[in-house]
Amino acid sequence: MLAGAAALVYGIISWRNGGDFGMYFALFGFAAIFFFSGAHVLPTAKNNKKAVARAWEEAQANLAHVLPDDFPLPARYAHPVVLTRMIRILREGRAQSADEALEVLKSDLKALNADVQVSQEEYDEVVAIKSMFLLSDYQ
Repeated sequence: MLAGAAALVYGIISWRNGGDFGMYFALFGFAAIFFFSGAHVLPTAKNNKKAVARAWEEAQANLAHVLPDDFPLPARYAHPVVLTRMIRILREGRAQSADEALEVLKSDLKALNADVQVSQEEYDEVVAIKSMFLLSDYQ
């Protein structure tokens, strides 16, 4: 990455001073910067589906150890937005217990798709939590 940035800077300076190869150094610098910055998203031994799934499971297990035993949610759904929406469901009278509120929340999230219009605030909440529920198949 640093070599790419150095080549880019040298190429620009050389090109401005009328050097013949300055443009090539600048292009090489751009290519190196984009190549090395994009290398972090490529699937490798440390960045593949199994590693990501293992990290997700470890994060859930670590959170489960931190949460109290009487916490009303499974660790995989322990998110402030989930709790806020469950409290809202309880206050609206749509559920009488935490378990019922979680089931109502799951059904609400299942009903939301691309055809449903919601406010920006609700959209932000749904974007924050729906992937957790989808990843766990709403269990």
